[in-house]
Amino acid sequence: MFLGAGELFRKMNLSEPEKSKALGLLEAWSDKSQRIFIRMLLLPPMMELGFSREKCVDVCNTGLSQSEYYYRIQAAQLLSLVSDKYPVDELNLDTLIHDRDLGVRVYAAKIHWRKWRRAGGVVSFLNESLDRSKHESYYYAETLPVSLAVLGDIGPEAHEAVGVLEKLLSDPNPSVVNSASEALARIQR
Repeated sequence: MFLGAGELFRKMNLSEPEKSKALGLLEAWSDKSQRIFIRMLLLPPMMELGFSREKCVDVCNTGLSQSEYYYRIQAAQLLSLVSDKYPVDELNLDTLIHDRDLGVRVYAAKIHWRKWRRAGGVVSFLNESLDRSKHESYYYAETLPVSLAVLGDIGPEAHEAVGVLEKLLSDPNPSVVNSASEALARIQR
């Protein structure tokens, strides 16, 4: 019920006092559940309602500290959203870029690129992340589009990825082909 309410609150045009009240309800329920999964699911609407930067980062760090890959990739994805709204200077992105899980590394590379706009190191990692034979995982289909989008965003500085992107143009999945084609076009402009 609260997950649905969180999405409804996001879509409503609430005044500041109403946002504060809605946030208080979601935060109370999130705290009562004591489950990181629920906190992470509620984080996007809570962030839009004014959840503080510190609390957002805390939810993400708690998710990243879990042993289950699903929680960790979800936390890294949320951290990327948080970094779009708030500064996350205290994060050690180098540690996250070298994390054991591919999804965490991909989202860390995305945050790193958006924050510093330095292609060095990020491009070679993203290029390597496109190799399906090295990264067989249920979640690979989720991280592949992120890698492709970031490489496209980097543009011409990601030229070392051209060879791998050209190989993806023959992928059996049409959405992979489209994403690879878009990234390639942006790199070769």
